[in-house]
Amino acid sequence: MKIKYFLLAITVIIVSCESSKKNASTTGALTNSNDSVSYALGINIGESLQKQGLTDLNTDLMIQAMKLAFADDTTALMDNESSLAYLNGYFQKMQLEKAKKSLDEGKKFLEDNKTKPGIITTASGLQYEVITEGTGATPVITDKVQVFYTGTLLDGSPIESNVGKPLPAPYPVKDYMKGWTEALLLMKEGSKWKLYIPSELGYGQMGGGPIPPNAAVIFEVELVKVVPGDVE
Repeated sequence: MKIKYFLLAITVIIVSCESSKKNASTTGALTNSNDSVSYALGINIGESLQKQGLTDLNTDLMIQAMKLAFADDTTALMDNESSLAYLNGYFQKMQLEKAKKSLDEGKKFLEDNKTKPGIITTASGLQYEVITEGTGATPVITDKVQVFYTGTLLDGSPIESNVGKPLPAPYPVKDYMKGWTEALLLMKEGSKWKLYIPSELGYGQMGGGPIPPNAAVIFEVELVKVVPGDVE
């Protein structure tokens, strides 16, 4: 989380709310642009806090502290420097806890999943099941492929999908995530497999977008076409 941006945005909300008290409608209606921007910022920051997992905040105390800071009140229990240091440490700890939880969940899922019928586990830890077995060519590492895919987290939350879109341009086999590359080198053209990818073969410790750090992911991949590497 960008701490300074976060604090600035919260401060804007407080300033807006304070300056609009005289103009705000008692019915809660948005009667002017100041009301509207105050409300919009509140919604935006509230959703941001929720997405960060900060759902148990003492909002009364938070607002009290922000008012003290805005007024340059020396009775505040923290100054800007100490508050930033605390927040950085807090969010760092929270990220580490999330990453560990995600890693543990992935390991447990894959451990249970490998015992299910039809699941094949490779030496690297990649798991897959064959939905449709193709009869075409199997790519080599220097080839490119055209694929349709749908990705989800373990709980079914969507990551991304290109199903229903035009067939994408050929993409180098070697440039996919490790789990994909390994699977593609085993698939035949026309195959559709479901891949269960541990974090070390997927998005790793960083995650990205909707993908938490250390998350195992699931991809359904259809290998539509193999394009030899010497073909432009």
